[in-house]
Amino acid sequence: MKSLRFAAFAAIPLLSGCGGQPGQQGEPPGLQVLALEITGEIGVELGDSNYVFGHVADLVRTDSLLYVLDMARAHISLYDNNGRFAGTIGRRGSGPGEFASPRNLLLSPRGILVQDINGLKLLEVDGSWKRFILEHQGNWPGQNKLVDDSTFCVVWHDFQTSGVPFIRPFVGVFDFQGDPVCELWADSIRIPVPPENNNYALNAWRFGHYLASDGQGGIFHHRRHSGEYLIRRFDRNGGLLGEISRQYTAVVKTPEEILLEKEYIEDMLRGSGTTNVMQWVYEPDPFREPISGLWVSGDGNLWVLLGTEPRPTFDVWSLPDGVLKYRAELSLDIPPGEFLTFFISPHSRRFAAVHEDAGMVQRILLIEVERPQED
Repeated sequence: MKSLRFAAFAAIPLLSGCGGQPGQQGEPPGLQVLALEITGEIGVELGDSNYVFGHVADLVRTDSLLYVLDMARAHISLYDNNGRFAGTIGRRGSGPGEFASPRNLLLSPRGILVQDINGLKLLEVDGSWKRFILEHQGNWPGQNKLVDDSTFCVVWHDFQTSGVPFIRPFVGVFDFQGDPVCELWADSIRIPVPPENNNYALNAWRFGHYLASDGQGGIFHHRRHSGEYLIRRFDRNGGLLGEISRQYTAVVKTPEEILLEKEYIEDMLRGSGTTNVMQWVYEPDPFREPISGLWVSGDGNLWVLLGTEPRPTFDVWSLPDGVLKYRAELSLDIPPGEFLTFFISPHSRRFAAVHEDAGMVQRILLIEVERPQED
């Protein structure tokens, strides 16, 4: 599943400073709105195979390159910031430096981290093999975020099979030796799941969290399905540094949005084989999520995608003080059945997004941010 889909069913809000005491305030009057501008496109439906994508699972943009992790083609494609192909890293296989079904990509001072189906792999910057950081089979983490040059944060789960069986979803920090450092959140879900707990289990286990990191030890966490615009900031050892929150106006999903979301989630669950663990009947929340994604950009600000707006719209919070600085909007309408997935990283002030049309053809959109004069 993609890290974020901005679509009809996920359309795609009072503040406490990140280092202060919890509290709330309204939106500042006259909040400046920045424009997001699409400046280029990468990808074709048919033609040069270097520009045809199977399934873009992750993407990292730096000031010089785009690293595009293609799950279906099992490699990383490289492009310069003008969209010109610059080579590949990895290939399909089971040997060192090869991928089976990669789904998550991180850049760190120690190399490139790729989450594959059998473990988290560390590569040199040229793609040559270094070692496994974590090894596992099947129950791979749903997200990986670099915390600093020696730790990373994951949304993961483990299973208790002796005695009363249960799934234990958690958000945790690990070091580069694969050892746990701390947990930011954890829960226990007994299996098989009773029908009345089905949605809670699925939301906690598979669809429960958004993570972001500044790469300097700060971790930002939002618990989905809570009905709150609430982001907690932690240090690498799990210490709570503060919260960001604000009021928002709830937006009810249309019946068409609910049906589309239900069909998408249930199809995904059937395809992932989870019917052996829990039921896959899913009832979407009746309201749109206030938050549909978190990132820290190369400008040092926290970018929060709003789930209540008809077009892609972000709150932009300054760090570490947690002041709402701007709103940013992309003037692009996404028809039903099409998807837009944002990829924002602390490695660049530029963004990228993947647009998937109704025929499942993917193209990468290169996005620039209109910068205020003081930036």
